[in-house]
Amino acid sequence: MKKFLSVVSLLMALMMLCTSALANEQKYDEPVTVHFVRSTDDTLDANYFSQHPDKTMTDNLWCDLFRDELNINVEYDWIVKSGDEYDQKLAAELAVGAIPEFVNVTALQAKQLYEAGLIMPLDEIYNEYATEQTKRVMLETGTSPFDAVTFDGQLYALPVVGETLMIADLLWIRTD
Repeated sequence: MKKFLSVVSLLMALMMLCTSALANEQKYDEPVTVHFVRSTDDTLDANYFSQHPDKTMTDNLWCDLFRDELNINVEYDWIVKSGDEYDQKLAAELAVGAIPEFVNVTALQAKQLYEAGLIMPLDEIYNEYATEQTKRVMLETGTSPFDAVTFDGQLYALPVVGETLMIADLLWIRTD
């Protein structure tokens, strides 16, 4: 579930970038290239790429959609296979000040980036470009996800949230 939410958060960040073009039903005039880093695991390979052998992390339905419909090119600076490897690679990148444009971080990492002066407030961008539906979904679980990434009264990261029906834990009782 954590990996799924990471993918959702990346897509949500990209969708916020796309909101302006979608609202006006037009592509960006000039190509926009956005850079991501991410981890993946065998689940994605087994559940998607095994069924679509001609697709990759950098050549797939989502990348095609963003490129063809909005003139946004998605590029991955690096992709690693595990969460531990991701954490190590990200730590090495951050240590030398190489911060990816779109990156998943923990609340602690976000605070460290803020304290180091390496990230900027997102309040104006979020308020201007997030659709009302995005804002509604982002607040569906309350303000605590935002509280974790708000420092000195300003929003410095987009929290990982999802529709509660999509992430609800389920309990069932076997009949035997």
